[in-house]
Amino acid sequence: MCEESKTEIINKIVIIGNGFDLANDLPTSYNDFILWYLKDYLEKAYAKGSIYSDGLISTNSCVSKTNFSVFDLNIFRETLETNFKHGKIDSLFLELILKDVESKNWVDIETLYFKEILGIYKSKSDENRKLQKLNNDLKIITSKLVEYLKTITKTTKIQPLRGITFRDFFGCKNEDEKSFFINFNYTNTVSQYENHVKNSVSIQIHGYLHDDGNNPIIFGYGDDTNEHYKTIENLEENLYMQHFKSFWYSKTDKYEQLLNCLESGKYEVYILGHSCGLSDRVLLKTIFEHNSCNKIHVFHHGKNLEQQKKNHFEKVIQISRHFDDKAKMRKLVSKFNPQYCFN
Repeated sequence: MCEESKTEIINKIVIIGNGFDLANDLPTSYNDFILWYLKDYLEKAYAKGSIYSDGLISTNSCVSKTNFSVFDLNIFRETLETNFKHGKIDSLFLELILKDVESKNWVDIETLYFKEILGIYKSKSDENRKLQKLNNDLKIITSKLVEYLKTITKTTKIQPLRGITFRDFFGCKNEDEKSFFINFNYTNTVSQYENHVKNSVSIQIHGYLHDDGNNPIIFGYGDDTNEHYKTIENLEENLYMQHFKSFWYSKTDKYEQLLNCLESGKYEVYILGHSCGLSDRVLLKTIFEHNSCNKIHVFHHGKNLEQQKKNHFEKVIQISRHFDDKAKMRKLVSKFNPQYCFN
């Protein structure tokens, strides 16, 4: 008699990005954060009343006070200039962030940081001082980001995700299969959904807001395949490397846990709310190009079908940047599927 054929085990790797938190009505974009930070600085400067600096912005004594019913970058600059003596931005990095927000209405702080690293390397001028200042500025911004996210996760009521049901998409039909939720966010919003999925494992790969001791926040740049990376690495100047994510992964066992997930058998990838930008290339390339990866499914968003197709197309372009073998990429990435929509 022939032995009964066994169903092939296919695990699920679910990549959770910031778009997931945004879809849950959490204001977690870098734009949201920057505006909060600027307003928070002014309010603290008012409270201080005299000389005040947080390392990025400095003010002297307060001349007049404004109560903000609305707030934007123009109001911040006007207030800094007119309501304080000698109010100024002391950080070139912060100024570059603000200019991106003004011109593009969005900003990728981690990618901008890497561009500044490259700029310092290419200038060959006063490298040590510039690197120390840039790294210190990023450290301050990271601490402010953590402060902001702790504030909104306490005060914002999470709205049910519209468009998908976790149990339907990520539930395992075979008891030997597992769903691995790789959370790139610092919040744990996904846990409210993941708890409804049997045989699930969650990994906070970039740290968690409320666990600085065991799982600290990783904020920096994660593309060690960049053409300039090897040159910078060979300079033997550690200041260049302080905020590259690949070094921070060694601080916890989360990266090792991820590798164990990839080695546990064949899997399909589901991308939910992650932009697949180059700042996470170290991890994404490892997941996508692994021999156990069978398929990559892309969730998209948009108010209508045209916008959804455009969003899916742009995500596929981003994903392609993490593949050396483009033929493999075309084989793995699934076509647009109207069911894979969330808002």
